[in-house]
Amino acid sequence: MSATRVFILVEGRHTDVFFYGELSRPVCEAVGLEREIVRADRVSGSGGKQSLLALYRYLEARDSLTERSKGTGMESWCLFYLDKDVDDIHLTLSIPSVTRSKMLSLCMGT
Repeated sequence: MSATRVFILVEGRHTDVFFYGELSRPVCEAVGLEREIVRADRVSGSGGKQSLLALYRYLEARDSLTERSKGTGMESWCLFYLDKDVDDIHLTLSIPSVTRSKMLSLCMGT
């Protein structure tokens, strides 16, 4: 049986693993919880946001985002971290391309 109690699922391959690992480390260490960072490409070969959203919906529908062991009563949790892509924001808001490029330059500090 795994000692891992917190499974943190992230969409990125490198930066997200480090970032969310560092974000969760102090909290998990303070309360003595083992955690595992799981990349989306380990869940599905293609990885990415859609794979994690599908897994979230699947686990939520089966009330399995939190599990309690019948033998020990210990709980395990699945946490999902997904970021909002700049391109998705622009498409959702239907910002004209001139405004979009100006917004990108402002966001990037150029």
